[in-house]
Amino acid sequence: MPSELRSRPYPIETAFTPQALRVNKIDIGFDLRRGSTMSSIPQESLMMTGDENIVDVDFSVLWKVKPGHVGDFLFNVQTPEGTVKAVGESAMREVIGRSNIQAILTGARQTIEAAVRESMQKTLDDYGAGTAAGGSQLMKPFPVASSPLASIPSLVVREPACYRARDVLRSAWGDSHLPWTPVPYL
Repeated sequence: MPSELRSRPYPIETAFTPQALRVNKIDIGFDLRRGSTMSSIPQESLMMTGDENIVDVDFSVLWKVKPGHVGDFLFNVQTPEGTVKAVGESAMREVIGRSNIQAILTGARQTIEAAVRESMQKTLDDYGAGTAAGGSQLMKPFPVASSPLASIPSLVVREPACYRARDVLRSAWGDSHLPWTPVPYL
């Protein structure tokens, strides 16, 4: 067969074939890829509870491509893995923000994981991402007692978009230790 017949037609350059039955795992709040030791990512893991305490939550999100929705997975969102990670982190922040620290630290692990899975699936379905949330695996959360944020009034932490909050956080942590990149004043 001539080589020009084996090549792909002009608009088709690459073929993506995601494995729809493979369960994928995304780590949030920590990174194991840098070696055998676990390194923390405070930008992802520090969360405020419903009773205004700060807790460090590391967890993994399990997900897979829905078998009948591979086209949605490929074409509805630009970076599906990044979307799943952002939705997972957002769902965990929502659930932790509605829970008291005592329940988080003692026995609400299964309740938290189920609520995160439900919230993730609803959001991913709203996005038309073509993914199924398999759940989350919550590691042992622990309170952050020595955090400079513990001394900041909760009103300031609740509204991080205001200029006062940015100034308070900068004075507490300094620019290099902020859990996000500071945005210059407009």
